[in-house]
Amino acid sequence: MADVKKINNMFLVNAPAGSGKTTYIENSIVNLLAQYPNRRILSITYTNRAKDELNTRIDSKNVTIDTIHSFLSKFVGLYLSKPEVIDLYIQVFENKIKSQIDNGEKDSKNVRYIDKFGKLDFETIKNNVHKIFYNEQAYSSYYYGGLSHDDILFFCRKMFEKFAMLKKRLSNKYAYIFIDEYQDTSADVLYIFYQSVLNTSSNLYLLGDKMQEIYNNYDGSFNSILSEFNQNEDLSINYRCSSNIVGILNNLYNDEKFYQQPNNSCGKVNPTVMITNVFSESFVEQFKDYMQLYLFNRERFEKIGAGDLFRALSDMKAYKFPSQYTPVDALTDTTNDNPDKLFRILFCICDFIKMVSMAAYGKSIQFAREKKQIFNSEFTNIEFHNDKIIFSDKVQWLEEIYESSTMTIQEFCEFLIDNEYCNKDVFRPLLEAIEYEEVLKVSLSQLHALYAYLGAPSVSTQHGVKGEGHNNVCFIAEDSTRNPIVYMYEFFRLLCVEDVNLTDFQNFYYDYVSEIKSIDLTHLKPAKTYSVHEGEYLKYAQYIKNRYKDNKYFSFCQQKYYDKYLSNPNSTNAKECFKSTKIRGTLWAYKLFYVGCSRAKENLVIVIDENKIASFRDEFIERMKAIGFDVIITVR
Repeated sequence: MADVKKINNMFLVNAPAGSGKTTYIENSIVNLLAQYPNRRILSITYTNRAKDELNTRIDSKNVTIDTIHSFLSKFVGLYLSKPEVIDLYIQVFENKIKSQIDNGEKDSKNVRYIDKFGKLDFETIKNNVHKIFYNEQAYSSYYYGGLSHDDILFFCRKMFEKFAMLKKRLSNKYAYIFIDEYQDTSADVLYIFYQSVLNTSSNLYLLGDKMQEIYNNYDGSFNSILSEFNQNEDLSINYRCSSNIVGILNNLYNDEKFYQQPNNSCGKVNPTVMITNVFSESFVEQFKDYMQLYLFNRERFEKIGAGDLFRALSDMKAYKFPSQYTPVDALTDTTNDNPDKLFRILFCICDFIKMVSMAAYGKSIQFAREKKQIFNSEFTNIEFHNDKIIFSDKVQWLEEIYESSTMTIQEFCEFLIDNEYCNKDVFRPLLEAIEYEEVLKVSLSQLHALYAYLGAPSVSTQHGVKGEGHNNVCFIAEDSTRNPIVYMYEFFRLLCVEDVNLTDFQNFYYDYVSEIKSIDLTHLKPAKTYSVHEGEYLKYAQYIKNRYKDNKYFSFCQQKYYDKYLSNPNSTNAKECFKSTKIRGTLWAYKLFYVGCSRAKENLVIVIDENKIASFRDEFIERMKAIGFDVIITVR
């Protein structure tokens, strides 16, 4: 096979966990500034936290550091009220708008629109959309021009493709562009920068690690183009983990091209797999000094007293499959990266109350002033001594209300507005939104319990495992049948019977999903419709089975469903057949397990439920030892 011709101004830098990626970006920018002081540089980060960290390290008017949503919405902001852009918006989202209109008055959004504008039809909506905007939500408001996290990126790509001057403006403005965590970046974003930089003098750098692709944003559609990037540089030294843990990471990755070298050759303690059927408090107590990584599923929310919150968010359309975000994202992210506007605000208020409870009044006032879009300016307008007394009394009252937790979340929000702690403009749209109706009915005590739990330094989630390392990590192996779907124990079983490699597994997944998407599955139900098209589905099933007959991942995850359908064709078996759920859940488990292990600097313990490996216990023990773990069995 001929070598792929490389693009000379685009670079893909493999940067595994612990490899000093942020330092690499910082040093690259500093060196470029020294060499070319008048050239502009753009650095795109995945989170606001990463953005803030890089901003503290680099201070130059020629460097822009921003998250992708923030950067793109500002970059195209000049054009979002232009008639030709609004025409493009209507064209791109016409089908979605008409689909919502067809729901009639059973959809409360339609009723509200009619109340406001007198009627609801496509022409009326066209005439009333005067500007497109990023609504910072997980769902779009198509009638009003408000685009969600996903849709704003998709629409920006459409804008760049239609209006060539946007591409030219981007490449003319920035000589060097760095995109961090490329593997979690939407393919729409990658296309925007690729098409803008192609055949120009600008340079594009993508940094990341495909093993850390755990947010389901990237769909693999950019892979063929990635193969054309220059990949000569990688960050192969692991500055975080002990040599023993690096050895395990290499064995799990199982690809010499991505092996790391430990910066610290000393490994004092061997990582341990602990197989147990004892999950008592005394068992968990031994890991009190460890960062404990959980999947953070429904049961855990119930346990901490926030089950109603989890259920209410789970019922929101914004967090149902195939949405990019889940209830876990909204309920566990206390930073400004939280995808949910209501919970970003609520967690900010919780942060403020926490500062007050610690008597950090100066810090709390500064915080409230910085969050002026949330907090009422009169609340922190302190000029005289009497103002301090009023402020002290008000924050004491706020703290008492929060601690008593007798209100619902809606009542608490209204209390904040009525007593001029917060601006009504930021809360009113959320309090009136039908989507939040059930969330707002939940007791404030559940928000209180959730926030207190998230503040515990020993708690993290496997879904949010990316980040800084910890000396001691305890990874609790769990399955999840809810989004995100994770089949951890199926991954362990696969690991025992096959030589697993991330590159091969992930390429198969992307390829298989592409095949399934090419099939029209709308006729699988009702049964009468299926019977008319059964012959077509049988041909598809036979074709896919033949295509992947020698693929070990297909054999493990899917073949039994194809065998069942081909031997007993019916609509139920067909639906089971043309799915990718098990592949995705097993692959996701692989990545979560690897990334969870990579968080440990020195001590790593994996807790395994003995009952869930009963059918392959001996093989599992042997495989874990071969990977580099010690194995301890504690069962009753």
